[in-house]
Amino acid sequence: MSMRTIIEINHDYLHELVPGGFREDLMPTLLYRLRNPISEADKQLLAAYGIRLLGQRHHSDTLQLEVK
Repeated sequence: MSMRTIIEINHDYLHELVPGGFREDLMPTLLYRLRNPISEADKQLLAAYGIRLLGQRHHSDTLQLEVK
């Protein structure tokens, strides 16, 4: 399944995502979760690391995102 996902990353948590960061194992987990439809439990897990799902869709669908 080819998913497209738009996320927002709180810059206060960014150091945990980079190689050598506090949670170096988080990036593979994040990538795995973003390749599949995200459940409410996944959203809560990502939120704990400053990551918020803004939108997700199949590549053939259209997504309208409004930022305020």
